[in-house]
Amino acid sequence: MEYIGEIVANILGLNDSKYQWVIDSMTDEEVDQMKEDQERILSEVRMIFHSFFISNFLRRSLINYVYFTFLFTFRLNKDLELERRMMMRRRMLRRGGRER
Repeated sequence: MEYIGEIVANILGLNDSKYQWVIDSMTDEEVDQMKEDQERILSEVRMIFHSFFISNFLRRSLINYVYFTFLFTFRLNKDLELERRMMMRRRMLRRGGRER
């Protein structure tokens, strides 16, 4: 039964694309030109995609570099400030003075 349905669908053209007649009516040169155009467009899309990916990657890397540099510098400054305060406290205690 399925075999008969496939034959009927083929005869009625239900298995073909809606625009198959366009492809069938093209000459070999036109088909070759169409394939070259598709390859050219695909290569341009790939180039755009790769350039976008690389620029995004570099942008994210730069943002991460700046962010972590800021965090490290901030943390280092905070640690230095804490160390300075502790040193001042020790000096005050050694002198017998009160802390501020």
